[in-house]
Amino acid sequence: MLYSVNCIKRKMANDFQFKEELAILFNWLQNQPHLPIIETLPMKNFLIACNGNLDSAKSLIIKQYEMRNYYKALFIERDPSSDASRDFWNIADTILFPGLTSNCGKVIFMRLRDFDVSKYNFNDSIKMIIMFYDALLSVPDPSGIIPKEYICICDMTGYSLSHILKVSILTLRAFIKFYQEGISIKIKNIHIINCSDLINRIMTILTPLLNERVKKMIICHSPNTETIFDYVPKEMFPSDYNGNSKSIQELKDESWNQFETTWPYLIDRKYWEIDESKRIEPKSESWFGSFVKDFW
Repeated sequence: MLYSVNCIKRKMANDFQFKEELAILFNWLQNQPHLPIIETLPMKNFLIACNGNLDSAKSLIIKQYEMRNYYKALFIERDPSSDASRDFWNIADTILFPGLTSNCGKVIFMRLRDFDVSKYNFNDSIKMIIMFYDALLSVPDPSGIIPKEYICICDMTGYSLSHILKVSILTLRAFIKFYQEGISIKIKNIHIINCSDLINRIMTILTPLLNERVKKMIICHSPNTETIFDYVPKEMFPSDYNGNSKSIQELKDESWNQFETTWPYLIDRKYWEIDESKRIEPKSESWFGSFVKDFW
């Protein structure tokens, strides 16, 4: 696998990037006994997402974990080995493209595999996406490079109005709030390929919940067009999409094997749950109030 000069330079800098800030952040964490354990790689991602700004990183850490603990059914009470998790893995594909873009970006790809709406559960799909995200940030990329940014691609093939009608607004709001304010990675764009007229109905639901920054990230691509290749090199795509990479099934099998190694981490609450009995300073109400307001 070849990498751009930018990525090679980034790999050389990874061991030194934010080294001092990382030590300060871990020292700060020791003085926040109510917060869960944060491993080195996830902590680096908090710093990278905040461009090394310590105050921003601290704020993001607090906000993310308080969001997780506000809606535990979605973010904490989970089991990647459950029948529900396996069922969703069987009807949908969520994979990483091998390699990195020229700007050291990682590509996340999602699509439906089985179009039978009776097998689709929206809440389970969101829980699996969150687990995939948490697993992703806990495992080093094969390149040894911490990605600078992420590009999301969603293939709309097979989605129908019946799928949209199964959306839980409560779950959708929680997920979007977390995505817009709590994630510790930089999303460059969200590409929706093979768009149908259904996208207009989807955006009718999503638009009131999205901030302007995220709205500008979304790029739609019509069926039978190759405009997506203006953003992601064709050679990075799986062979199913006429790319040079392995098939989606091969990449999915690799993803599942790696995903399985993260299960103990994903279900161990010491990495996710806040212990309010150990909190020293009172909880900030600045974001929490708006979070509750968004729900009700």
